[in-house]
Amino acid sequence: MRGDRDHVERALQVLVEPGAIFEARILGVKRGPGSRPVIWNGYFDDPQALVRALYSPTAWYGAYVTLNPLNPEVINRRRNRLDYCDRSEGSTDKDVTSRYWLPLDFDAIRPTGVSSTDEEHKEALAMARRVRDALLAAGFPQMVLASSGNGAHLLVRIDWPAGTDLVKRIL
Repeated sequence: MRGDRDHVERALQVLVEPGAIFEARILGVKRGPGSRPVIWNGYFDDPQALVRALYSPTAWYGAYVTLNPLNPEVINRRRNRLDYCDRSEGSTDKDVTSRYWLPLDFDAIRPTGVSSTDEEHKEALAMARRVRDALLAAGFPQMVLASSGNGAHLLVRIDWPAGTDLVKRIL
């Protein structure tokens, strides 16, 4: 599932601050017929470099990016390119320099690896819309509402320092 290239470019324009360092993780990368799927990652300061890497011939089934800017030094791990990563590699909360997004996740309670039903997915989207509408009525700014395929994401724009535990308390 690569998605429409223009859609991916527009999403990156909304989600990533200009000049910010972000990590991309690519799921289910297959290097060739019969190969076992693996995870790739990379660190980017150029969203177009990520788009070019995503639309290379390599097959994959999912991708995501970190929402908050990372310490500029992490880009030296894998600058503007994707490659195999071990599960223990990747950015952590310690790498985040500030918080630009408050992510709210709406999913059905299911066993790991079990997709939601169509009805559960619709209910997750409906719940995210109700929460969005309540937050807007309370004076919050416009936010991003998206389907995750199994549930919904609501991204609230914030501008908080990285060290605050406010995000954890809200979640």
